[in-house]
This record gives sequence, C-alpha cells and structure tokens, in this order.
Amino acid sequence: MFNKLKIIIIMIFLLSLVHYGIEGQIRRSIYSDIKAHKIGDILTIIINERTTSLNRSDASTSKQNQMSIDNSAGIGILDFLTGFGAESETQNQFQGNAQVTSTGQFSSTMSVRIQKILEDGNYLISGTRVVDTNGETQVTELTGVVRPLDISSDNTILSSQIADIHVYHKGKGIVEQGHRPGIFTRIINWIF
Repeated sequence: MFNKLKIIIIMIFLLSLVHYGIEGQIRRSIYSDIKAHKIGDILTIIINERTTSLNRSDASTSKQNQMSIDNSAGIGILDFLTGFGAESETQNQFQGNAQVTSTGQFSSTMSVRIQKILEDGNYLISGTRVVDTNGETQVTELTGVVRPLDISSDNTILSSQIADIHVYHKGKGIVEQGHRPGIFTRIINWIF
C-alpha cells in the first residue's frame, strides 16, 4: 500500500513537470520560466542604442619659389641694348582643419515575434510598432537573430544582445515637417 502511494505521488510530480496540451504539443513545466521558445511566441526587446562618431582632418601645405634673371648691356654692335633684369618670388600656404561629430540615441521597448527557428537553434525575430498621437506617427521596425540563452527569465532581451539587428525608426507629422527646410530653401540649395 505504501509503495502504491509512493508511485502515485511520483507520477503526479512527473506529470506536473511536463504535460501534453490538447493540440498534442509538449508544454513547458509549470515550474519553469515563461520564455519565448517557438514560432509565433512574443519576446520583449529593450532598445537602448547609442552611436557616436568623430571624424577629424588637419591639412597644412607650404610652397615657396624664387627666380631671378640678370642680364648686362649689349657688347660690340649690340651696345645699343640696355641691360635688363627680372626677379620673381611666389609663396603659397594652406592650412585647414575640419571636424564632424555625430551623436545619436534611441531608447524604446517593443515586442516582436519569433518568425523562424534556425538550424543552430537561434531565433529569427521581427516586429513593427506604430504609435499615432496627435497627428504624429512613429514607426519602429526591428529584425535580428536571438540566442535562446540570452532571453532573460522575464522574457526580455537587450538590443545589444541581438545579432544582425536592424532597427528602423521614422516619424511623420508636424514635428518632422517643422525641422525640414521649406521648398524654396531646398530649390536654392539644389541650384547652388
């Protein structure tokens, strides 16, 4: 009797670890973390991208030329010729420097879906987020490859842990139009 009770308790414990769903797929244990693991599962991406670039150029040149010609008066029958001379000096200098600094930062959180499970077990992910507020439309698209081990227990992953990441962020609306030069300015800039 005691052995049967022991076997029943072990069976209940094992069934609680792995059980079959109605569709016949093996589900994760009720004791494991809920993490994305199959096609169509949703994963939350914490985007924190920062780029800084600096391009600096310094140039300096200097050139100096000097030339002189001296000729005395003519001799003999050519004594009517007077002496002449010429002297020339040129000097060129150039010194220039340029510096371009560019900094960008983009922070957001969005959800994506697992589109494909690759042969090596990594996940191909993609997702789009569209936010429309007061005539402003912000579109964020993200694609990349995620290692299952990098997914945290709360089903999130940092954008810095995504391979082959492509983040596209674009806004349309009044704010985007406000910082864009007018048509007349663009035509003048195009001409000159």
